[in-house]
Amino acid sequence: MTTIEDKIKLFSKIVYDKIQKEEQGEIDKFIKEKEITIKNEKAKIQNEEDKVIKEIEKKAELKANEIVAKEKLIKQQELINLKENIIENIMTEIKDQLAEYTKTQQYFDYLKKEILNILNTLQPGEYYLFLTERDVNKYKDSLNPILSDYNGFNVLIKTSSVDLIGGFIIENSNGKVRIDNSILEKLEENKESVGVKVMETVA
Repeated sequence: MTTIEDKIKLFSKIVYDKIQKEEQGEIDKFIKEKEITIKNEKAKIQNEEDKVIKEIEKKAELKANEIVAKEKLIKQQELINLKENIIENIMTEIKDQLAEYTKTQQYFDYLKKEILNILNTLQPGEYYLFLTERDVNKYKDSLNPILSDYNGFNVLIKTSSVDLIGGFIIENSNGKVRIDNSILEKLEENKESVGVKVMETVA
């Protein structure tokens, strides 16, 4: 026979089970919500980490590109300096060879021919013929008889203030006509072509 005490115990158990079930449901709900929150937070953190990593990689790439570009400029400048040095050395060697050439009889024959060729393109009159100091000392006496009264020309030989290497500069008395037929001028005119050949060789 069921007593009141038994009924109370049974009712208490039912109530307790119900409360426990409700509490468990709340606990499960809380845990699930927290799991979702944690998952969302982890996603946010991962997203931030990805952003930071990408930013670091971008900065690293920019820095690497900057270093490469700087190194490239340095190498380009070194190459330019090398080419310029080669050109200067070649030009110096050519000058030395031409200076030796001006000591030969072949050069004197060339000099006379060039002077007369230029005079034949000019109007007769008074002109100044500028030569190197060496050429004045060596060839003045040979040239004067030819130039003193050449087809109406009166040519006065002078020493150039500039080292022409060889060849000459001719001017009329009023300075309106000036022709630079010096070896130095011819060398300068061909310096660019020498540079081009060097560039092709070193490139």
